[in-house]
Amino acid sequence: MCVTCHGAPGVLPSEIGVGLSPPAPDLSHIDDLNSAEIYWIIRHGIDMTGMPAFSRTHDDASLWAMTAFVQRLSQVSPLQYDSLRHVFQAEAPPTENQSENHPH
Repeated sequence: MCVTCHGAPGVLPSEIGVGLSPPAPDLSHIDDLNSAEIYWIIRHGIDMTGMPAFSRTHDDASLWAMTAFVQRLSQVSPLQYDSLRHVFQAEAPPTENQSENHPH
């Protein structure tokens, strides 16, 4: 959910992320925020920025999982992130735009 705007270890932000004003922070360098603050931002978003609120699309367990991942992101190498990305993509349920005959 974060990589498009924030990038990730070994992954630059997309054109959308680069174009944000103010720019999205590098999540591997947000050590000054505690878990409650990170959760609140993910849940509610930040007004007047490109940071959306994910409470309408994700349950609390998912929001806390994202929070935990962001907190540990500074310890994840580009190789580890790439491995995790492949695991999560393989486990992700198909979206309504995907069919069994046309996987992405």
